[in-house]
Amino acid sequence: MAPQGDSEVNAVSFVLNGEEHTVSPPAVPLDMRLVDYVRYHVGLPGTKVMCREGGCGACIVVATAPDLGGGGTRTFSVQACQLLVYACANWQLETIEHLGGRKKGYHKIQQALAGFYGTQCGYCSPGMVMTMAGELGRKGTVTSGEVEGALDGNLCRCTGYRPILDAFKSLAGDGAPALKQRLADIEEAYKTTCPRTGQPCAGKLSDGTCRSQAGTTGTTAKDGTTTLGGTTTTGDALADARPSVTAGKERWFHPVSGVGVMNALKMATPQDKVLLVGGNTGAGVFKNDGPYTMFISLAQVPEMQQVNIAESPIKLGARLSLNQCIDVFRSVCEGPKAVAGYGHLKEMADHWQVVANLAVRNNGSWAGNLAMKNRHKNFPSDVFLTLAAIDAQILVANAATQQPEQHPVLEVPQLDLRGKVIVAMLLPPLPAGTRVRSYKITPRAVNAHAYVNAALRLLLGDDLTVKEAPRLLFGGLGEHFVSASNTERYLIGKRLSDVSVVREAARLLAEEATPHPDPHQGSPEYRRSLVQCLFYKMVVGVVGGSPRVRSAGDKIVRGLSSGQQSFDETPDTWPVGQPLPKIESLVQVAGEAQFADDVPLAAGELHAYFVQATQACAAIDSVDATQALAVPGVVDFVTAADIPGKNSYFAMDMFGPVKPDPVFAVDRTLYHGQPLGLIVARDRATAEAATKLVKVTYSDIKKPVVSIQEAIKKDRLELPIGWDGKPASSVVFGDQDGKGLMEKASHRVKGKMEVPSQYHFTMELMTARVMPLEDGYDVIATTQFMQETQKVVAEVLNVPANSLNLTVRRLGGGFGHKVSRCNLSACAVAVAAAKLRRPVRLFQDLRTNMSSIGWREPYYASYEVGFSDTGRLEAVAMEVYSGVGHVPNESTAVMASNIATNVYFSPSWTISPQNAILDTAANTWCRTPGHVEYIAFAENIMDHVAAELGKDPLEVREINILNIADEKQPADGGPNVFKTSILPVLKEKAMLEQRKLEVEQFNRENRWRKRGLAVTPMKYPYDYPPLRYGILVSIYEQDGTIAISHGGIEMGQGMNTKAVQVAAATMGLPMQQFIVKPTSNVTTANSTVTGGSFGSDLVCQGVKLCCERLKARLDAFKATQDPAITWPELVKKAILADVDISERYWPNTSEFPKGYTIWGGACVEVEVDVLTGMHVIRRADVVEDAG
Repeated sequence: MAPQGDSEVNAVSFVLNGEEHTVSPPAVPLDMRLVDYVRYHVGLPGTKVMCREGGCGACIVVATAPDLGGGGTRTFSVQACQLLVYACANWQLETIEHLGGRKKGYHKIQQALAGFYGTQCGYCSPGMVMTMAGELGRKGTVTSGEVEGALDGNLCRCTGYRPILDAFKSLAGDGAPALKQRLADIEEAYKTTCPRTGQPCAGKLSDGTCRSQAGTTGTTAKDGTTTLGGTTTTGDALADARPSVTAGKERWFHPVSGVGVMNALKMATPQDKVLLVGGNTGAGVFKNDGPYTMFISLAQVPEMQQVNIAESPIKLGARLSLNQCIDVFRSVCEGPKAVAGYGHLKEMADHWQVVANLAVRNNGSWAGNLAMKNRHKNFPSDVFLTLAAIDAQILVANAATQQPEQHPVLEVPQLDLRGKVIVAMLLPPLPAGTRVRSYKITPRAVNAHAYVNAALRLLLGDDLTVKEAPRLLFGGLGEHFVSASNTERYLIGKRLSDVSVVREAARLLAEEATPHPDPHQGSPEYRRSLVQCLFYKMVVGVVGGSPRVRSAGDKIVRGLSSGQQSFDETPDTWPVGQPLPKIESLVQVAGEAQFADDVPLAAGELHAYFVQATQACAAIDSVDATQALAVPGVVDFVTAADIPGKNSYFAMDMFGPVKPDPVFAVDRTLYHGQPLGLIVARDRATAEAATKLVKVTYSDIKKPVVSIQEAIKKDRLELPIGWDGKPASSVVFGDQDGKGLMEKASHRVKGKMEVPSQYHFTMELMTARVMPLEDGYDVIATTQFMQETQKVVAEVLNVPANSLNLTVRRLGGGFGHKVSRCNLSACAVAVAAAKLRRPVRLFQDLRTNMSSIGWREPYYASYEVGFSDTGRLEAVAMEVYSGVGHVPNESTAVMASNIATNVYFSPSWTISPQNAILDTAANTWCRTPGHVEYIAFAENIMDHVAAELGKDPLEVREINILNIADEKQPADGGPNVFKTSILPVLKEKAMLEQRKLEVEQFNRENRWRKRGLAVTPMKYPYDYPPLRYGILVSIYEQDGTIAISHGGIEMGQGMNTKAVQVAAATMGLPMQQFIVKPTSNVTTANSTVTGGSFGSDLVCQGVKLCCERLKARLDAFKATQDPAITWPELVKKAILADVDISERYWPNTSEFPKGYTIWGGACVEVEVDVLTGMHVIRRADVVEDAG
């Protein structure tokens, strides 16, 4: 880093992938995050970006930093989207590119993930790998439990975690022998044994040297000083308060002592906004706290990393990370280093283990967490609550007075910390008899803020009398409530074994705990009940009780997971159907797989960011971008006035007439978040910042309709389009006189059910890049439907379709999200590129991605069911409403109704579908669109009937399962495979009868914990729609290698791998002979949407036909040649003989395979804590006949 002495160097340095990097403004702004530096400045796109909140794990890198408290260094995983570049001074950083790759050899972790089939789209894979690399670097060895815990901040939207966990557990010290053997087989397959050491290859460094010979990157002296670029820096050499980096009014300080921190704080002016930089992980929670003008790094202040457990109270420095504190807590609460009076720190360690996620805990400091609580009183900080409960104190240094201050942690929300810095915390020992319990009730088990959290401390006598004022602290109730002081005073001297005392305490808690209404935090009633229930849980945990009641005192704990998979294999068809890692899996785990935003920036390329409406239903009076355009680096503001063609990004008319869906709003806004325009600037950060300066005024603001129930009340309903292209008022299966049958039914019940919307959560966000050319435009877009993207961009630009060149290498997940919604960004960027005649890129962030475009349709159904005394259905009538958004272009209300009966028979099913028009973004398809909802309605009806009759839900289901002889509903004519095959297997494999008895016994024996066991069937008709994918198979004369180009979109489903398997089997050649090229609208023009799992089947059929024709031609030519001719020789001679060695196929729908039905069944056991709602899935068994 830049010395703070006499040198005027305006820069800091660190090591990245073994090379020294020196950064300075203006090239690297002072607030730049590491993820942007490595991706866009260094050109290392293997580190992905998605949430920019520290919650998804896509951006994980490994850091090695000086450990000023323990000496030497410490290695850990960290989120590059939170880490500020200038905070990395003197650090060593490693990205996925440095760990391993094609040129250096793949690391063992990468091989494991690929070999265990742990990738699909591959967007999350580099982050997964680097998390494990960081954890192995931090601990040396890991257990299987630690593997599961390490991935608490890594999201995978495609694969599911079983193969990922299996891959990494094979690296664990206690990994199952079968997993370890499988890993050994994978290593053998990759032939990665090091000839020098005999150990698995660790990869190579960027200079080509063996990693096992080179050791770690950079060097660290034994005294903790760091050797960087040949210069050794020490604390004494850097102890000055001048800023190390300055850019205008902004400056960074890197003090190396507490005095240096004080001196830096004293330099702040009233106009400065100061950030004391620890891990900067709070930026993922509170995104609008900046911008800052002063950054003061605490990373090199030794006293802030000190740990003193030799004296009482224990003293921990402010820059210690949460994980460092957890390690201290565990060491002093039990084991050989246990310290008397600190047994309660085990409870603290367990609680802090579920704060945020591993990477946040690795770098986020406890003091930074308290500082967040100080700035944001309503932040439900677990750190604050648990420390306050044990009477922890903080030491604060005051820059103005130069005097130390000491405060109880409980006072943190009220403290004025301006011009001050937290230096350390003091943890006093607690007397014998002290009981500490803490709780965190969350929507997810990990990586989530609490609905309500609690930290409770009681000092009890032998007779369970409360000897002194307890601590009853609660979070999540609002910024003004923390301590239940009335209840605390009441409990002094009371005996907890007295039931009346507990009841009165619970009453007082309900009286003084008044949760503030917050739609994100659950209802006030629920949160108030949690306050009472958590107190009761502690009482039961301390006092005990009858065996039936005792479960109230326990927490729901998720045990170590495991999974098994079995499937039928047909070796005689291999490589078709052979279980193999995807052909892209290794490049995915190495970060070498290229996604849309990974494409290198072109010369002069600009970046765009949406300006969005902040009112949903309002007249737009004015949009003033004057201030935004004055920002240095801003190039233009693009609006609807700049569109040369149609202002709509939807043109898909395959399901009937369409309504416009504007690229940019005109006159009135249609929904909150609708784009009003596009700021275009030289870099993404400038574009984003400038959007906040665009001034928009509104009038005639109306309350938006955002729920289906509201739409029904306001009669904002439309009939959906049926299969015949006409409005459909009803869909009837069976007897048309459903009303008459309903009136004759022995029993009738009515009910309602809602299935809310769902964000698709693709790991790769919407991205588009448009580059003007001499004859048109190159378009890169994250699209599942290239033909539609080509069509709407051409219509928006008013240019011919042949002027657009589109390519898609792969998508980081699709799920229907990128069928049509991707075209908003593609069209917007195209308008900007056409206007400016420069390349323009838009890589949406999570906020704009979630607010500018629609999600899965929400559904609402009201139903009436007629049934017999046994529960057999006699008539079913459903009114089904789809919340389509502001236009109904992609309603599934009719399309999915063919699955409404699921596996069940009723003499009559009457479905009345309607579209509910909402003032939201137009909703769209999402993974089996509409089908999930209709199956949910059918299953809810079964449960309702069972509850009405007091019968076992499975018994009612079995009574109503469609028989072979039953009238076709809907028509498929085949046997009910669920009844004949799947349910018997499921009952056996899931040990259903035995487990039903076990569940019943458990529920009898436990009042406050209950288990449930449910069986759910599935019937999914799979008929090929008229989707067409062009195919081109080309053999190359030089060496006989073969390239496949197809019109499908690879997005993790393994389409390319299946195509190669089919081609290899058909041609009789090894798979290594084939490669799949990116999808292009030139080689496979007019290909339709990839979705609904149809793409892989139809692409493979096309590839097969192409290869059969090629093989037939070459076999005929080979018959005229020497039988011993080799394949490369055959190809060379064939082309000289004018044999065409390329083949194109365009589908004929009459050649499509016959459709079939996919059947499945699941048996799931769940355990729920009745007092809190926390739950865990104990076991899931799934059986599927895939057709």
